Amino acid sequence: MVLRADVYETEADFASTRIFDLPFDRELAKMFISDLVRALTASNVYAPAVSLVLPSDLPLVATLPLDVSVPEAERTAQLEWECRTLMGFADDTAMSVLSHPIRREGAHPSALVVALPQSLVHFLNSVFSHLTFDIAAIDIDHFVMENLVRLRYPKYTSDGLAVLGMFASYCSAGVYHGSVYNGFRIGPVSYRQQYAAQALHLIESIAVGPLDNVYCFGPGYSAHVGDAMGGLLHTQVSRCVPVTDPGAEEIFRANSRSDDASVFDVAAAAAVLGLA
Repeated sequence: MVLRADVYETEADFASTRIFDLPFDRELAKMFISDLVRALTASNVYAPAVSLVLPSDLPLVATLPLDVSVPEAERTAQLEWECRTLMGFADDTAMSVLSHPIRREGAHPSALVVALPQSLVHFLNSVFSHLTFDIAAIDIDHFVMENLVRLRYPKYTSDGLAVLGMFASYCSAGVYHGSVYNGFRIGPVSYRQQYAAQALHLIESIAVGPLDNVYCFGPGYSAHVGDAMGGLLHTQVSRCVPVTDPGAEEIFRANSRSDDASVFDVAAAAAVLGLA
């Protein structure tokens, strides 16, 4: 259960690609561990496991073809090679890769793929293990969903827009006004019957103007909560499941043809899988 959310500044930008250097840069690793310990010891924390949230442009999230004519081991090796190539890593870089089929017909089905260097996954697991935590997930759900919403519904991105992750015990919210990102917040949900009011309070803590659309995802959403929030905000509130939209695969494919690996963050594989 999320009881509170605090923000701590770090000396290095661990939300950038510098995070890939953690397993190899001793000084950077010391800074990361020091900042992490400071955040964990700032207040009493009693939990057996933690989840990490990474900006969606750090893991590779892509749509890749699968060749069903080759054995599974070779297919896995091929996916790892493609992920290394797309992320610009050396040929001997081990990758942690998850894949999820999105089109099974024919000889060349497609799959959503999420990948990170295995060294980073091992480093994060080792650090948290020494701190007596287990990593439950390396999660990019919210930020991937934000980016996919903005690409899936481009005609609305010039307006006030909020993306709301709704879960049993907490909400996550990101708010945009046109091209300006107002920020991200996480807040607890203490009373299920007051979910709409608590989610609204979280959004209003970020928003700097009126909202034209609020897109919700996650198991905490219900039509009743959406209707209540819409009435309070006087705006359109709807559940967003873009990965099931008929045109979603075309978005994934269009971005997989780009030369810039950073654009692969628009796929919603993390919204389906996470990276455990």
